[in-house]
Amino acid sequence: MKHDVQRRQNTQDALHVNAHQCVGCGTCAKVCYRKAISFAEDDKADIFQKRCIGMDSCGRCVDVCANNAIEVRR
Repeated sequence: MKHDVQRRQNTQDALHVNAHQCVGCGTCAKVCYRKAISFAEDDKADIFQKRCIGMDSCGRCVDVCANNAIEVRR
């Protein structure tokens, strides 16, 4: 896990949820094997950056989001 976090930090490919597009369906959290996605009080997804290994190493949440609410921040 330590190497995964270092890899994400090196590539600068942090994922971010666009709250305006997120409908809170939970599909992203179901496919996140790192358990890096939770839901806020407003039922919008939130990505815990210290657990997320980013788009270059994973990107499952981006692939399954029907609303394109998960974006890459470089």
